[in-house]
Amino acid sequence: MSTRTEPHVDGRREYCSACDERTLHEVTIEQTMRHGDATSEKNRKFSKVPRRKSRCKRCGTVDEQTVV
Repeated sequence: MSTRTEPHVDGRREYCSACDERTLHEVTIEQTMRHGDATSEKNRKFSKVPRRKSRCKRCGTVDEQTVV
């Protein structure tokens, strides 16, 4: 599986369900393969999807979602 990670924002305040308040988060956007069974190079380029990961800097809880 091919994954490319780029830092997006460092120190963004977002709601953390574990802490039950807005805390500092580290946010990244990753390009991941949706279908690992894509057989040809032509098909692989269409199987990548962006995923947004937000990690609470206080407790370490990670929230991940597909960006559409």
